[in-house]
Amino acid sequence: MCEKDLIASGEPYAIEKAMKRTAEGDVLTLFEMAICIPCGQKMNQRMSEHSKRVIEEYFESIHLNEKRVGLGQEDWQDKWDKVCVVTGEPLSEVTEFNLIGNFIGDRVIAGIPPVAISGEIMEQLQEKISPETRQEMDDFRDTYLGPDDPQLKALLSETQFVLL
Repeated sequence: MCEKDLIASGEPYAIEKAMKRTAEGDVLTLFEMAICIPCGQKMNQRMSEHSKRVIEEYFESIHLNEKRVGLGQEDWQDKWDKVCVVTGEPLSEVTEFNLIGNFIGDRVIAGIPPVAISGEIMEQLQEKISPETRQEMDDFRDTYLGPDDPQLKALLSETQFVLL
């Protein structure tokens, strides 16, 4: 959003990458985005209070932060991109998933390992948020991630994302 050089700035940022498995088993990247924490916070401020609350309650109910922090160094390096952090389901068995990590420079922020979240969980989150917040997220996607190709745009419109 701010077009800052995230590596050089030394400012923390998040990367989210949405993936989809084809019928042939290939994994396609639907989008990959990086956003500095201040811009992510601005985006989160545009969410409805209802949506903020239900997302927070959802992640508290599944103990996401404890799962992230509780992983030992060896565990997260070996597993974070192989299983959904919420369900434990192997990513090789899901059609869609998102990879999410927090960084400073070119390094993962200590104590906050990256995670993978299945498309099913992303859909559950989308169902919980308000229509206003869903529209904000759609507008963000269209502004910053929207491709010109109509087929790709249709595929991307079905893809869920959330900044953690």
